[in-house]
Amino acid sequence: MMYPRRELFEEIVKVFRRTGRSVRVFNDKHLSYSWDNAKWMYDQSRKLKFPLMAGSSIPVTWRLPPLSFKRGIELDAVLAVGPGSFESYGFHNLEFLQSFVEKRKRGETGVKAVQVLQNENVWKGARSGTWPAQLVPIAAATMPAGRGKPFKLEMLKNTTVFRVEYSDGFMAAVCLLGSVCPEFSFAAKVRGRRKPVGTHAFMAKRAARLVQLFK
Repeated sequence: MMYPRRELFEEIVKVFRRTGRSVRVFNDKHLSYSWDNAKWMYDQSRKLKFPLMAGSSIPVTWRLPPLSFKRGIELDAVLAVGPGSFESYGFHNLEFLQSFVEKRKRGETGVKAVQVLQNENVWKGARSGTWPAQLVPIAAATMPAGRGKPFKLEMLKNTTVFRVEYSDGFMAAVCLLGSVCPEFSFAAKVRGRRKPVGTHAFMAKRAARLVQLFK
């Protein structure tokens, strides 16, 4: 999707130049579909000396139930589950996953390979253990929309799975369940714990509605 990210960013930069002042800028998701545009955006932040960050806002949402790993935790399997689409929501899910995985023992070692599974390969991978499909119901159950709904393998139709292999041999995955899963969630098998743990990203727009209810 060729979103006009540079064009929107350029309007911000024009204000900075006109006023002689700048502020910090957070760019949701990646900078641009184009390397040249992304480089131009970065260069403006250096020239005008304003802090620039880009990425997903999902890792910094509230988590219900609360879940935060201590550094050095030993993980046996992890999975992020969320809505489609392939690019924009795939990006959000991958960053949500990474916010947990980077806390593991040995820390950030880099990514060796990323594999995308679709259609029947998702089913095959679930059956063979290529990706931890057993964590899907754990993650889905943390979402209000998923509570009390039994997980069926048929839910994996028209699904995309990102399988991330890290340089230290650890493997993590993201499962995009499309409309079946309207929110972002996460589940993990922690070494030494009998039951997996899970949480979901409590979105600010839902939090705002709750604030209105309690006023």
